[in-house]
Amino acid sequence: MEAAANACKHPLYRERYQRNKRRLGKQRGAKVAQVDLARRLAEAIWHMLTRDQPFAPAGATPALAA
Repeated sequence: MEAAANACKHPLYRERYQRNKRRLGKQRGAKVAQVDLARRLAEAIWHMLTRDQPFAPAGATPALAA
């Protein structure tokens, strides 16, 4: 959840967070959008670890993907 809280501010993840916050926030609270982002990050980490691949988000610079 702490990683998701920081990712909400990052340009690569901000759009998804804001979209979910608008869609889900009225019904179930804004924290649900943050939980969705945390789940996405956990999935990415799981795939990275099981495939033994470095983190490389779409559109990342070579320094970020290393």
